[in-house]
Amino acid sequence: MTSIIRPPILVHITPDGICRKPSADLEQYCKLVDAAVKAGVNVVQSGNASRAHLASTLQRHIEGRALLMINSDCEAALASDATGVHFPEAVDASDALMSLSSRGVNPLLIGRSAHSIEAAVQFCDQVDYLQIGTMFPSQTHPEKTQVEGLELMKLMRAHFSASVGPSPWLIGVGGIEAYNAGEVVHAGADGVAVIRAISGASSEREAASVVSTMKEEMAEALNARAVERLDY
Repeated sequence: MTSIIRPPILVHITPDGICRKPSADLEQYCKLVDAAVKAGVNVVQSGNASRAHLASTLQRHIEGRALLMINSDCEAALASDATGVHFPEAVDASDALMSLSSRGVNPLLIGRSAHSIEAAVQFCDQVDYLQIGTMFPSQTHPEKTQVEGLELMKLMRAHFSASVGPSPWLIGVGGIEAYNAGEVVHAGADGVAVIRAISGASSEREAASVVSTMKEEMAEALNARAVERLDY
């Protein structure tokens, strides 16, 4: 990812259960994704159980205009010609990564979720990006009442800024909407990942508008960070 796209990065994660929806609903959702990609979404991440089917469907709509990441399933990623694989923090990805390496298959980008500095340090040499959360309380995970918050992103940025060598992109996730995406980037993120901000849009126009607003807010936050570094 580090050589393919540049911040501010906007990731859309597919909502749970989208594959179980009627085909008409799935088609409408894919239209939202198409509009969001046209407006500036850089990465679409398929987090659903029926990954192979959804990945192929999304790939037809994305048409190479955005990266496609598949949760945990390397075989589905390879079969659908996806860009890469994303692993949750709790998943042991060592066997999957070793299998790819042993077969000489290494074009896949790798992402990991991380909810602590310790996890980020453990994963950083294996990945192209880290998805850091949870930034804010979210409707996707209402059971999580205590979130890591923006302070975790600040700690992540401070750690990797002080490290020698290239660092992975840092993507904030959790409860992010158009109005707070800039806060996450200002705290140190290279971008954000969202679900409902796009999947919950009532129309393609609304999805595109949300994406445009988020990209503008993130770009302003990146510029503000650059100015602050110069002032410092």
